[in-house]
Formats: sequence, structure tokens, C-alpha cells
Amino acid sequence: MSRNNNQLFETQDFNLSCFLLASEIHLLSLKPTNDPRKVIFVFEKHPSLEQLVQGFWSNSQRIEPLKLLNAQRVLKQRLHSYLLFK
Repeated sequence: MSRNNNQLFETQDFNLSCFLLASEIHLLSLKPTNDPRKVIFVFEKHPSLEQLVQGFWSNSQRIEPLKLLNAQRVLKQRLHSYLLFK
């Protein structure tokens, strides 16, 4: 399935990515960068995405701690698998 750039949200920020994943924003893929130690997290755009990102950076969003920890674990597993097999 092909998507154009205005249907995607990309970030290199691991903590923001954990928060978005815990907020049930769909992670589509990981993309390489010029730095082999870093990746770009590619999320599907969602109507609430901009509000979530702004809330994250302004520290006004709240999320259940276990949801956040689970999202962090899942994202670390995906990241390590990606880096191992790229």
C-alpha cells in the first residue's frame, strides 16, 4: 500500500515515538538515516496526531504508565530487530 508524505508522520525521537505508540498511533515502519546508529520512526497520520505531539512537548498529555512501558518495550524490540537485520 502506497502512502504519500502528507499521510505520514516521521520522527527520530524515541520517547515521542513511545508516547505515540502508547497512544495507539500506528507505527508503519522504521527508515534508515545517514547515521547507522539512528532510525526514523514512520507513523500513520491520525486526526489527533498534532494534538498528541503538541501535548507531549508541552508536558500536558497524560498516559497510563503501563501502556507507556509496554510501548517502550515493543519499540525497543522492533528497533533492535531492525538494526540487527538491516
